[in-house]
Amino acid sequence: MYAGTGSHAVELLWVQPQGKKPMRAADWARGVRIAHGELLGS
Repeated sequence: MYAGTGSHAVELLWVQPQGKKPMRAADWARGVRIAHGELLGS
C-alpha cells in the first residue's frame, strides 16, 4: 500500500490501528474502505 505525501509516495508495510496490534498494511487495506484522496490520521 502506498500513501502520498506532499512531494513523494511512501510504501506502508505495517500499520497499527488505534487500540490494535500492528498488522501488515495489505491485510489492513483489505478490511477497510479507503476513498481516493482520503486523509489518514497521524
